[in-house]
Amino acid sequence: MRILVTGAAGFIGSYVMKCCPDPYYPIPLSRAQKGKGINADLLSLRDKDLLELFEKQQIDGIIHLAAEGNISVCERSTETYRLNVGVTKRVVSAAKRRNLPIIFSSTDQVFSGEEGSLYESTKPSPCHQYGQQKLEAEHIVLGYGKGLVLRLPLVLGLHRKGKGSLEAMLNQGRQHGLLNMFIDEFRRPIHAIDVATAIWGALDWKPGIYHISGPKLMSRMEMAKEITCALKEHTIQLIPTSQIEQSFGYKRPSRLDLVSSKSEVRDLKVPSVIQNIHKIA
Repeated sequence: MRILVTGAAGFIGSYVMKCCPDPYYPIPLSRAQKGKGINADLLSLRDKDLLELFEKQQIDGIIHLAAEGNISVCERSTETYRLNVGVTKRVVSAAKRRNLPIIFSSTDQVFSGEEGSLYESTKPSPCHQYGQQKLEAEHIVLGYGKGLVLRLPLVLGLHRKGKGSLEAMLNQGRQHGLLNMFIDEFRRPIHAIDVATAIWGALDWKPGIYHISGPKLMSRMEMAKEITCALKEHTIQLIPTSQIEQSFGYKRPSRLDLVSSKSEVRDLKVPSVIQNIHKIA
């Protein structure tokens, strides 16, 4: 099966490409795509262009990862709505006309963090533009009979080109010798390899919403301690800090306890981030 992967040159996209199993064959699409694959800006593609692309490439399914995931950028720029919502609408419309299944990567940020444990049945309540845009895109995907939404937590992993948040954290710590980490912000981190495994596996799942997350709810400080220890980054001093001490210009959820009630997710037996922390995409 030939699967179109949008955002293939991004952080998660690069792991999805690397971890593709048989019998799938990934067709990467990205603005930064080089060599084999499709170099294209989804913002400029019309419905007709997408349909022609699907036909020419003989696409059998879609993994839609292309998005602007920087929360601060989404607060400042109206352009992010065009990518996070507008592009998703066009991709789903084209998929529907070709009767293609589509997997959409969403986020735990569709919740405010005040709901307790977050199951697939928990009502979303985004508290910033990024969460609102991803929730609107979810509705578009779920309105199609072959649409599937995977909500993801904080995704970590090393990347040769430094595309992940982990590299930014480590580089800052190496440069200054210390790193401020929240003790009052909690997520269920997952390694990008395990996200990629779940995404490919989801091609066999029924349409609907699935929560894919790591096995342990951790503070940012706890994550940093485990990761720096595993990577032997002993020169970085971790400084405890609080959300209250920071000014973001938008509300930031403090506790996103993303869990699943789906047997498909439980069967994945997602391990700790540390298990794959030395593997690099």
